[in-house]
Amino acid sequence: MINERHSLPLRTFVGHYWIQEMVYLGKDTICYRAEDMRLNRQVLLREYYPSDIAKRHVKQNDTYMVDVEPVQHDIFTAAKKQIRNTYTILKELNHGSIASFKGFFEAHGTIYMVFDYIDTKTIQLSLEQKIKYSENEIGVFTKSLVVALTALQYHDLNVCHIQPDMIHMNKKKNAVISGLTDFIPLMSSYDEHIIYDIGLLMYVMLKGTPLEADEEVEELISDDNYSTVMCELINRMLSPKLSNRPKSLQEIQTLLSIYNKEEPLSQPVLSETKSNPFLFVAKLGSIVMILVFTIYLLYNQLKESKSQEISTLKNVQSHKVSEIDNAEEQRTLGEINEKVYHNIPKAVQLYKKAANQGNLYAQLRLGNLYKKGVGIRRDDQQAAHWFLQAAKQGDSVAQYNIAYFYYNGIGIAKNKKEAEKWFEKAAEHDSDNATYADGKIYYEGDGIEEDYKKAFQWYVKAAQKGDIGAQYKLANGYDYGEGQTKNYKDTMFWYAETDLRVYNGLKEKPLGAINIAAFLPYDNDSKEYTTGYMYEKKKDDKQALKWYLKAAKQGDHRAQYKLGFYYLWGENIKHNHVKSMYWLKQAAAQRNVHAYFGISYLYRANQGIPKDESLAFQWCRKSAKNGDRTAQKLLGSYYEVGTGTEINYNKALYWYEKAAARGNDDAHKLMIDLKKKLKIKS
Repeated sequence: MINERHSLPLRTFVGHYWIQEMVYLGKDTICYRAEDMRLNRQVLLREYYPSDIAKRHVKQNDTYMVDVEPVQHDIFTAAKKQIRNTYTILKELNHGSIASFKGFFEAHGTIYMVFDYIDTKTIQLSLEQKIKYSENEIGVFTKSLVVALTALQYHDLNVCHIQPDMIHMNKKKNAVISGLTDFIPLMSSYDEHIIYDIGLLMYVMLKGTPLEADEEVEELISDDNYSTVMCELINRMLSPKLSNRPKSLQEIQTLLSIYNKEEPLSQPVLSETKSNPFLFVAKLGSIVMILVFTIYLLYNQLKESKSQEISTLKNVQSHKVSEIDNAEEQRTLGEINEKVYHNIPKAVQLYKKAANQGNLYAQLRLGNLYKKGVGIRRDDQQAAHWFLQAAKQGDSVAQYNIAYFYYNGIGIAKNKKEAEKWFEKAAEHDSDNATYADGKIYYEGDGIEEDYKKAFQWYVKAAQKGDIGAQYKLANGYDYGEGQTKNYKDTMFWYAETDLRVYNGLKEKPLGAINIAAFLPYDNDSKEYTTGYMYEKKKDDKQALKWYLKAAKQGDHRAQYKLGFYYLWGENIKHNHVKSMYWLKQAAAQRNVHAYFGISYLYRANQGIPKDESLAFQWCRKSAKNGDRTAQKLLGSYYEVGTGTEINYNKALYWYEKAAARGNDDAHKLMIDLKKKLKIKS
């Protein structure tokens, strides 16, 4: 069983993440609030730590390693593989009600998962602070939670449990599943236990207090604040008999469809009147009659609506497509078949009926399904046909897709002019990919007349949106005068905006991008490091820091050292010992010997980094052995007074002499003083 002693110490590094707080202990995971030192943001870091087979030890370089017994190694490796597979799927799922998963990495012998850190209160904390939820808030919240869980199901994932301390409510009253939740492969028994968990969550939100360990769940009875509909739904979800519970998440979603994102308007409060009690009674009687009649109408409306929903669901499950004529209803049922029942052929059948009546969403779904061959045979001609239909209705996604199909001759005859027409239409609707593609067509002149000026116009639009390919094209254009006048300043600007790391894995690398080196003092250095160096010489520390940061993120150990130096001793930069330690250790890991002394200093300074004289001594000794005369002098003093090590006068004299020989006057004086103390003649 994991407990707090298994967690990493605070203020330690895992990769470029700085541990700030342990926030959750799971069965096999430990969750931390950490700072991403590269992006200066808070993240949630999940560490896989199966305490029954793993243990932690500290290496000499203060790295906390997770070790597993050899006989358990295969189990540990298989579990990490399963985690990678599960979270790879989760990364592809971009859902507003699920914390954004940023990726995973292996370090210190185990695997870590990175999520966005959600800074809002959990439901558990809100309940502990006696925050009350209205019925509409509970309905909207639960409906969004069910939609998120359905999306997970569609991607063959689920969660182990739904608990109040793992769920947040955002400003729109929607649920957000945090990264504390255990995401696992979908199992057949998913709905049975998860429906109970959702019901229990709704129960405590309605009650307004957390459920105590020995507290039993009571049957809910409607009152002035909570309707019979809400109470009966929760009672069903918590029923001991499985047969009484809703059968699926889809059924719960349907029952919650009456709740809107905005609170219903409350009735005005009637003030009592003492001047005419008979008038008051008459008014009260009228109000009661109106309320009774309203309830009657609502009851019949709900009954009729429920009957229609049951009929619709039966049509879906029994595939009576012929009974459904409305295009939007056909589209909805197609989506249910696709995403809930995973019956793609039936979904396609329903989508086609809706698409033939002009339903845009159905046309788009058909285009995508045929394009990817998901659950049906891939058919480029069908994909092109439906994308074209949707494109004619003005959808930018469809316009880009049909342009791409025309450009490459996929499922339709190759036609560069048609491709350019649809790329331009998509670009006019702010499609980023289409904006760049339009520029590319005019630049290459393949199938249409070459026009550098038009290409340049589209590249400008794409570059301003952050398209790195367009930024490079602009830089190259300004460099060689293609489509615009040669301009040194703009060439520098757009090359600087281009992050060359993106191109490292491409077959066709932008060879012209290295032209920027011709403007800078060191031909062999990266443009980021050299630009930082130029700003440093100009005493513009903020710009130097910006460019050194770009180079450091690419792995340049000199830039990493420079960052550590700036954060530690920079004149016009706010000092930050935590960031300094991070970048100096990154440089030291690449054997940058200049970083060793800074690390030693930070372990002595006790400002943001816990003071550790032993580690200060170790890093000082590393620096001294690599020839730093200041470190050599300091190491001599460590040996003389016993800081971080045992007193050793012989070694103290040795290092004083080393530093003095390299011109350190202070070391020379310390050496003479120690010799006098030891009565040694010079």
